[in-house]
Amino acid sequence: MRLGTPQRLLADLTDSDGPLLEHRDGTNAVLLRVEDLAATRRITHSGWRRAIESGADLFEASVVAAASSGRSFTVVTCPPSPGVQQDRSAARIVANVEHDLVARLRSVDSVNVSESASLLAESGLARTGDYYSAFTDRLAQIPYTALFYAAAGTHVVRRTLAAEIPRPKVLVVDCDATLWDGYVAEDGVPGIRIGSHRRALQEFLVAQVQNGRLLCLCSKNDESDVMKVLAKHPDMVVREEHVAAARVNWRPKSENLRSLAAELNLALDSFVFLDDSPVECAEVRVNCPEVLALRLPNSAERAARFVRHCWPLDTRNVTDADHHRTRHYRVERERRRLRRTAPSLSDYLAQLGTTVTISAATQRHHARMAQLTARTNQFNLTGRRWSAAEFANLPRRTRALIVEVEDHFDTYGVVGLMVYDHDEEVLRIRSFLLSCRVLGRGVEHQMVRRLGQAARASGLKRITFDCVRTGRNQPALEFLDGLGVEEARLHDDRPALVLSSELAAGAAYDPDRHAGEHSASSDAVPTSESSPAAERMPWRLVEHIANELNDAHRVLAAVEESGTPAGDLAGEQVSSTVAALWARRLGRPPVTPQDEFFGTGGTSLELVWFLADLHDAFEVQLSLDEVLEDGVRFDRLVQAVHDLRQARIGGTVP
Repeated sequence: MRLGTPQRLLADLTDSDGPLLEHRDGTNAVLLRVEDLAATRRITHSGWRRAIESGADLFEASVVAAASSGRSFTVVTCPPSPGVQQDRSAARIVANVEHDLVARLRSVDSVNVSESASLLAESGLARTGDYYSAFTDRLAQIPYTALFYAAAGTHVVRRTLAAEIPRPKVLVVDCDATLWDGYVAEDGVPGIRIGSHRRALQEFLVAQVQNGRLLCLCSKNDESDVMKVLAKHPDMVVREEHVAAARVNWRPKSENLRSLAAELNLALDSFVFLDDSPVECAEVRVNCPEVLALRLPNSAERAARFVRHCWPLDTRNVTDADHHRTRHYRVERERRRLRRTAPSLSDYLAQLGTTVTISAATQRHHARMAQLTARTNQFNLTGRRWSAAEFANLPRRTRALIVEVEDHFDTYGVVGLMVYDHDEEVLRIRSFLLSCRVLGRGVEHQMVRRLGQAARASGLKRITFDCVRTGRNQPALEFLDGLGVEEARLHDDRPALVLSSELAAGAAYDPDRHAGEHSASSDAVPTSESSPAAERMPWRLVEHIANELNDAHRVLAAVEESGTPAGDLAGEQVSSTVAALWARRLGRPPVTPQDEFFGTGGTSLELVWFLADLHDAFEVQLSLDEVLEDGVRFDRLVQAVHDLRQARIGGTVP
C-alpha cells in the first residue's frame, strides 16, 4: 500500500518505473478523496472549485493514459471530510466533481470505478458514520479509521472480481419461503406474506433482470398456484414479465435446471441457484456441480442482506441489450411455437421475415461489441476477448462491421461482429462471431458473403480467418468447413482457415439442405470447456461472505481476530497492553524488547493505526515524527507511553 498526496499519486500514474505502471498483473487500486485535488482551501470559493475541477481533469487524463498501457485500474472515490460536509456549497462542488469524474472514467473499459456513496452503503458505514478519524488526520493526514480501510479493501476486491471473473447469466430462484413467506399449496394466494424484507429481495431480483441477468423460477408446486401469486398478489414485485422461464413441478431441481439450460441454450456453469432448503441445495450440488447453488437464510431480513452481499451477482458495464434480454427470451418461446406448427423450415423462415443489416461499427457500439466477444462462445472463431478501448483505437487499415437482426417478432439488436484488415494478397479476418440466438437462419452466410464482396472489391482472391479451437466453437468451425475452407499455416506460423473470395461471395443459405444445422433451439444442454469451478468463487466462500462478512465492522473484527494471539488483551501493565496492540496490528507479539515495528512486517499505514490504538487505550498522543526519529522499537514505545501517562496523571502507572 502506498500513501501520499494527489500530486504523488499523479506522479506515480505517469512514472513508467513507478509502482502503478510497473505492476501488470491483477489490478491497481487507487483511492482518491476528491477535495484533495485542490491541494488547499486557502483560496476563494470559486478558485477552489476551479482547482478541484482542474485536478479532476488531470487525474482522469493520467488514469486513462496509464490504463491505455494495458494496466487494469480500480478507482474508488472516498468520502469528504466533515469540514466539507458541513459546508453545503463545498459539499455540492465536491459531489458534482466526483459524479462527473466517475461518469467519465466508467467509459474507459480497463478502469473499474465506483463512488464513495456506493462504498459507504455497501459496508454499512453510511448508517453508522464512524469512518473519519480526526486524530490520525492531524497525526499523518490519514483521515480515515481502520474500519474505513477494511471497507475500502473489501470494496476494491469485490469490484475487481466483478470485472475479472465471468458473470453468471441466469439466476434461478425457489418460491415458497424464498420469494415470499408461506407455502402457496397450504396457505393459498391470500395467505402468502410479503413483508418489507421479502419485498427488498424481490426488488433486488428485478434490478438483476434490468441489468441483463435472466431470472427463472424453480419450485416444487403446482404451476397454476405460483402463476396466481405472480399475477394477483398485491405486494409482489416480481411479476411474470420478469421471468424468462420457469419449472414449477415435483421433479428433482437438478433435472429442472438442466431443462432450463436446454431451453435458454446456456451452459449450466452460468447458473446461480438460490433456495432456502439445504436439502435442495445439496441435491443440486451433487447432480449439477456446474451450478453455483447457494442456500438463502430462512430469515427474510437476512435473506435480503444475503443477496446484496452475494458477490457473484454484482454486475458491470450494463448495455442497452442487457435491459431487454428477458423480453428477447420470452419472445423466443413464441418463435419456437411457430417453428413447431410450420410445415417446413422454409415456411418457418418465411413467416419470421428475418432482416439482416451489416454496417460499419461506430463509437456507440463499442461497449456492446466488447460484450459480445466476452459472451459468445459457440460461434466465435478465436474466443478472444476485446475491450471497448481496443475497438475505439483500431489501426487505420482495420475495419469493424456489426451485424443487426430483426424479424416480425422482435429486434435482436447487435448480435454479430467481423473485424478485418488486408494486405496486397489476402483479406484477414481477425474476429468472426455471431450470437447463438440467431444461428440457423442464414445470417452467418450473409456475413461471409459480405466479406467475399469486400475482398473482391479490393482485388483479393483469398480470405483468411484467424482461428483458435476453444473446445466450444465447433459450430463455427463446422459452418466454415461446409463452405469449403482449407486449414493452413501462414508465413508467420499462424493457424488460419483459408477460403477463396469467389466461394465467399457466393455463400448462400438453403433452408431445406441446412435444416437442423447450428440451430439455437437444440435440446442439448450447452457444456463448458473448463472445469465448473475454474473461474468462480466456491459456494462456501460466497455464503460465508454474504452471511458473516457483510459489513465493515465484521470484516475488521475478522481481520483482527486472525492476527490476535490467545491470552488476555486487557492486561493492566502498560507493556502487556502495548504488546497486545502490537500483535493485533502485526499478527504476532514482540519476541524481544528490541523488536522493531517495520522489521517485523509493519507498514507506514499500520504504524499510524497503531499509534491511534495507543491513543485510544491510554489517552496519550505520541508524535509520529518523534517515534520515527527514535526508531519504532517496542521498548521505546512502552517507555514513551509510560512517560506520557505519568506526566498526565501525575502519579505512578499501575
